[in-house]
Amino acid sequence: MQRAEWTSYVNGESDESNTSYGLGFFLTKYGDRYTFGHSGGFPGCITRSMADGEDGIAVSVLTNAIDGPAEQILSGIYRILNYFAKHLSSPPKSDLIQFEGSYASLWGVIDILAEGDGLISVPAGVWEPFTTTDRLTRVDGEMFSITKTGSGGSEGEHVYFNLEGGRVTNMVYQGKTFWPQSDWDEKMAKRTEVRLPD
Repeated sequence: MQRAEWTSYVNGESDESNTSYGLGFFLTKYGDRYTFGHSGGFPGCITRSMADGEDGIAVSVLTNAIDGPAEQILSGIYRILNYFAKHLSSPPKSDLIQFEGSYASLWGVIDILAEGDGLISVPAGVWEPFTTTDRLTRVDGEMFSITKTGSGGSEGEHVYFNLEGGRVTNMVYQGKTFWPQSDWDEKMAKRTEVRLPD
């Protein structure tokens, strides 16, 4: 069942494929990870379940819509696992962990992760977030520089973290101010509060 019987080609345009079909299983490669599994559907839901027999990791995605993006979500999860296995296998410098977190503004949410001797910024709300990361290298103290970009940001641009009492109060990134997610949620809740007359 896990031996390829035929290969699927996307739109018939490529000689390379990451998906084959065995006897009853899809055989799909996510990065260097080989998985097997199947999808399912019924009016009102779409599912996808794939397992990596080597690592023993299985992912099941259930959606409650006939056009639910089960495959995109599943692919994104495996690609996130691949990224962590490849890049974050050794602990980052301990003084960088204070910058980690989710930061929000009207422009969206960015996750900051410590990686080795620097930081990476990861956009939230996309299927494969690690395809558009920026590498941030410390210049001095709380100032970093974008030294490798996948987001279209400007290499060399500075990123500033403002701290009070060892806690980040906001981050200035690509000319925009972002706040820790919990602070942002609180700010937005106060702005939308409806006060009824007594």
